[in-house]
Amino acid sequence: MTIPVGFGQVNFRYAASNAIPNGAECTLGFVVGPTSPADDALVIGGYWAASIVPQQTNAATFVEAHVKWGPTATGPDASVTFNVTGGKGGDPFGAQVSALVQKRTAIGGRHGRGRLFLPALTEGLISDGSHLQGAYRSDIQAAFNAFLNSMNASLRYPVVLRGDAGVPAAITLFNVEAMLATQRRRLRG
Repeated sequence: MTIPVGFGQVNFRYAASNAIPNGAECTLGFVVGPTSPADDALVIGGYWAASIVPQQTNAATFVEAHVKWGPTATGPDASVTFNVTGGKGGDPFGAQVSALVQKRTAIGGRHGRGRLFLPALTEGLISDGSHLQGAYRSDIQAAFNAFLNSMNASLRYPVVLRGDAGVPAAITLFNVEAMLATQRRRLRG
């Protein structure tokens, strides 16, 4: 992704555990705050820890928020340690499976959408058809709504960063899909 000046990317990092054997990261673009990457990492990581992590299995630990400001090649960066354990009891669901969260914007087409794969789900809250149970999905959706509201209130508006040099698009909604997803990478030869 290209990170233009005035924007940043935060990586929410998870430690390796029986829930996530190789660790995991979730990424999000945003409009930078008024002070520093370290301050953005502390504030945004705090919102993530308060809103999103309580919906994840207690076998997973959110360990760090890493922020990189644009421009991509030369912008400053910083990390803040958190070490916050998920709030849901029970066995973790398969490490390769995540909740798919759509990043929606007011722009149509490929340049106006993004995805976030939320790892470390609780097995007892997943139906036999690989769907989030209704109440669990509602809880995760409410958590993302609260996260979006906190980001907007702090003027660190979340955005979809683009692979080209285009202007990032403001996220207007996080939509938690009912069906679980896997993040796959295509090999092209």
